Amino acid sequence: MSLKPYRSIRVFDETDKKYTDVLKKKFNDLPPILKQEFQLFTDYLMSDECISSYQLLDAIRDFYKKNKEICDKTSYNSWKLFDDKAFNYRPWQCC
Repeated sequence: MSLKPYRSIRVFDETDKKYTDVLKKKFNDLPPILKQEFQLFTDYLMSDECISSYQLLDAIRDFYKKNKEICDKTSYNSWKLFDDKAFNYRPWQCC
């Protein structure tokens, strides 16, 4: 069985769905060029119904390493807000 990049085989629950919904909203705040490049990089991860927080954090880290210039040049603030939200809204994070 071959998975697309940054996908998980685990079963998702309601907290994963809430995480996905919140992060999709924040993702939509990114400039179009960043959204497009991130989607291509992750094979359209943000179009999935549910996203693993672990996998999304890995994708964000890897994308930034490879595309630092476009993230910083296009809109560092919106990229940083997306990154921060992905980390701080993790379903298993203590309140």
